[in-house]
Amino acid sequence: MVTLRDSMAATASQTQTIKRLAFAIAAVWFLSLLIPESAVEDDVARPLLDAQADAITAFVEERGGTQRTLVRRADRWIQMKPWSAAADDEAVHKHLSALTDIALSRTVEVTELNFDRRVVIEDSDGTQQDIRIGRRAPGSDGNYIQIGNQIWLTDTQVPPALTDDEVIDKRVLSFKRHQAKHLVVGAVELEQTSAGWRVRANSQWAMANQSDVRSLLDALLDLRVETFATQPVNGTEMSVRVSDKDHQTLAAAQVRRGAEWTAQIHEGRWAAITPGLSPWVDHGFSRRAVFDFDPELVNRFEMETRGEAREMNSGGPILTASGLLALEGRIAAPEFTPEPSAGTTITVHLAGSDQVHKAQFWAEGQRIFASHGSGYAAIELETDSAEHIKALAGSSSL
Repeated sequence: MVTLRDSMAATASQTQTIKRLAFAIAAVWFLSLLIPESAVEDDVARPLLDAQADAITAFVEERGGTQRTLVRRADRWIQMKPWSAAADDEAVHKHLSALTDIALSRTVEVTELNFDRRVVIEDSDGTQQDIRIGRRAPGSDGNYIQIGNQIWLTDTQVPPALTDDEVIDKRVLSFKRHQAKHLVVGAVELEQTSAGWRVRANSQWAMANQSDVRSLLDALLDLRVETFATQPVNGTEMSVRVSDKDHQTLAAAQVRRGAEWTAQIHEGRWAAITPGLSPWVDHGFSRRAVFDFDPELVNRFEMETRGEAREMNSGGPILTASGLLALEGRIAAPEFTPEPSAGTTITVHLAGSDQVHKAQFWAEGQRIFASHGSGYAAIELETDSAEHIKALAGSSSL
């Protein structure tokens, strides 16, 4: 039978227990005020990478002994390893955005994991983050991630590592069209002048067909790598180079013309490219027409004979754009070179531009020739064109 003394002892013991519990709770609350919040570890979800995609300036991805290093320079991504190449900005940004969108859901206690992939990023303030990526977790959409000594589980699957076909810019030649002033495609050399594009024919220049050069520029800009898978080295190798007005290289590539077109990607590695150069490699860019300009842009004509200007009035020669554009001939032998003041020179000034089209006409016996200046191949005019110039300038003026 429980005595009153036993009942009182039990009540006192319970009271002491309650007091101790209350004291412990108060102590924990007090310590929580003293300990910084960052020192209290919790399991709240956090981003895989603590950075925005736009703030990342360097990105390293390692897997299977292969390292890919990308750096951002002047808002353009460049691959530095395994070889130097322009990167596809959109593809890189998409990949980084996918990584930064992933969250770490919780920490896990798992052993015997193999983290065979590593990702390192650096943001604009120089902060680096290093993570290691393992396999997908059973029954989960996420991957195991190692950060420091902790192992986390992601909320979704980590996207696979970038491939060459995804990350490297597939353009064989990357340049701005308006800056291209000098082209070399194999044995063909083209240069832009105030009168338009000219082509080197043997040791002399000749004016080029302007439409053909515009089409060549389109073809160069459209050249693409079809796949970065290594191709066998065969075919005739040639250089392609695009330069500015000072002959500073804007873009260059080594290409081969064989059963299919290939371009050198890195040292001995060649990749298949689109065959856009096929129509232009053996193309003769020199034109038959003496003049090639837009008739709607003509501002004025000038004519001079043996260095003396001629009046362009109703009583003098009547020059028309259509008449000048109809003048044609063929490239003549190099020995036909006029004296600077010989014959008659016709100049066409175009409105709204610095383009000046000039041609010098002179006679060698019964044959009429035209030249675009010193260093240019002479053009022997066809019969109809020769008669037109004789009527326009006068036989004695040639």
